[in-house]
Amino acid sequence: MGYFEMVDAVDIFVVLDHVQFVKKSWQQRNKIKTPSGVITLTVSIQREKRDNLIKDVKISYDRNNPLVKHWKTISLSYKKANFFNEYRHFFEKIYLTNFTYLRDLNVSLIKQICEILEIKTKIISSSELNYNKEKKGKNEDIISLCKSVGITSLYDAKGAEQFLDKSLFLENGIFLQFQEFNHPQYKQLWGEFEPYLSIIDLIFNEGKNSLKIIKSGKTN
Repeated sequence: MGYFEMVDAVDIFVVLDHVQFVKKSWQQRNKIKTPSGVITLTVSIQREKRDNLIKDVKISYDRNNPLVKHWKTISLSYKKANFFNEYRHFFEKIYLTNFTYLRDLNVSLIKQICEILEIKTKIISSSELNYNKEKKGKNEDIISLCKSVGITSLYDAKGAEQFLDKSLFLENGIFLQFQEFNHPQYKQLWGEFEPYLSIIDLIFNEGKNSLKIIKSGKTN
């Protein structure tokens, strides 16, 4: 939910896909709620070099189709949710597509969710931008990225506060703000409320009320 609060709050959202992929991270997994409790769905990937960039990571179909398997699990878990039938076809068409690259799957899901939530933010990928991507440091790289698309105000996750130099950004004419988000509660299936699940849990349970609930979590 916090991720899409950030997408909704900005004019341009940059998917940072030119940086190193982190295995077993949220780049390839997410959580849903089932009758048996919370489980993690992980997209299997092909074994490649350790410093693979996010944009180059390929989905593995060697043992089975992980997307079809995930969709079956999602369908069984949310078929009783109030808005599952209303939105199922949006997600089903994505999960039944044989994506080669993990990035393409993720971006397709992000854009589809934005359409459902009626978020109009422009979404671009960092790998498609024309700017100097030399490894001079995280701060310099992101400043260069911002300048390439005319960004003068950067809204980033709270965790980025640990490594982004606010004064350096200001020197380069970029105002830096970090997200403050308190996870709101909403209607859920299967017992006590569980926070920090995939946003599909919110959409299937709350429908058109989802964006309003997301916005209620912003505290700054």
